[in-house]
Amino acid sequence: MFFTSGIIIAFFCFAFYLIWNQFLRKDTRLNTGLQVLRKKIGDLENLSLTVEAQVERQMSLVSEKTRKMESLVRQSKELCDTLEKHLQMVKALEPSPEERATDSSHVNPPEVKPIKNHQKEAKKSFSKNSPAHLKMVKEN
Repeated sequence: MFFTSGIIIAFFCFAFYLIWNQFLRKDTRLNTGLQVLRKKIGDLENLSLTVEAQVERQMSLVSEKTRKMESLVRQSKELCDTLEKHLQMVKALEPSPEERATDSSHVNPPEVKPIKNHQKEAKKSFSKNSPAHLKMVKEN
């Protein structure tokens, strides 16, 4: 009886050993899977942080550009206002058409003479012995 109970105990110990080994093997697979998941979660957290930093940088650039545009719009409005004031002043100081007709100080400007075409002159004075630009210098 002692012998059979020993065999039964030995069988249970062996079965327990096999089950425990399988559990440890599964545990190592679980550990490696968990490590991979932890690594991927860490990578995603790093990516999230870099994306947040880029968004912050872009938002600061947009706000800076918006401020610059607002200041330029403000300056352009001020310039338009000053130009309108100057135009009103000029219109107020400008004489009426009746005053212009009687005033002899407004004389028509002299006629503008057209500029001579130097290319035609250069072609006329061109010869084989001397270059055209030298003849133009000599003539002037």
